[in-house]
Amino acid sequence: MTTTSATSSPQTTTTTSQASRTSASAGNGTQFLTLLTAQLTQQDPLEPMKNEEMMNQIVSLQTMEGLENLRVSIESLSRQRSVRAADLLGTTVTLEHEGKTVQGHVDSVKFIGDQSQIVVNGRPYPESAITTVRQS
Repeated sequence: MTTTSATSSPQTTTTTSQASRTSASAGNGTQFLTLLTAQLTQQDPLEPMKNEEMMNQIVSLQTMEGLENLRVSIESLSRQRSVRAADLLGTTVTLEHEGKTVQGHVDSVKFIGDQSQIVVNGRPYPESAITTVRQS
């Protein structure tokens, strides 16, 4: 026969809280809720979880979900930027750079960090310098 204790030590509560935060940081809301439910059902009835602790865990979950959504959005924007820059290949552009107007054929596109450069007439220019795009 197996006996399960309904009491909870501070260490068990801390471990469960850490597991809940780890779950939230992994972006798995279902697992987080499962852990929170287990924590609530197995807590010491004489020393239940404080509302503040529960709210902190829920806020942590929401924060981690928000960060995950932000990461996904940034990745999507990065892919869109790459596609947009690649669409410039073979076009004729006019750009303003260092006070000069340059016109020419886009030969290639370079990505340096979070910036993209187009190569026109053998010289790299920031994509942001483009003022006009025409199909060749």
